[in-house]
Amino acid sequence: GDVLPGVTDADMLVCTVGEVRVWPGASNVIAGSVQLSIDVRSARNALRADAVADLTSSIERLCAARHASCEVRRNHDAAAVGCDDGVVGALRGAADA
Repeated sequence: GDVLPGVTDADMLVCTVGEVRVWPGASNVIAGSVQLSIDVRSARNALRADAVADLTSSIERLCAARHASCEVRRNHDAAAVGCDDGVVGALRGAADA
C-alpha cells in the first residue's frame, strides 16, 4: 500500500547503520580510526544502486574536504527479493491487531 501519497512500497529506500567502530573510543579524544557499515535496501535494484553510488560519492567528497583518508568497500550486494504475499498479509494482520 501507499505509505505517502504517490509513493509506493517499491519507491521506498531503507538505510540502516549496521556497525560503528571508533578507535581509540575514549572520551574527549579525536578518533584516529572509524569503521562504519551501512545497509541499503530497496525493492527496486536501480534505486538501491543509485543510493549506494550517491552515498559513496558523498563519503569520498567529505573525506577529501577534511583531508581524511577513507576507503569504501562493498562487502555484500544482492538483488532485491520480494516476500511471499501470504507472509506479508499475516504480518500486516498481526500489526493491525
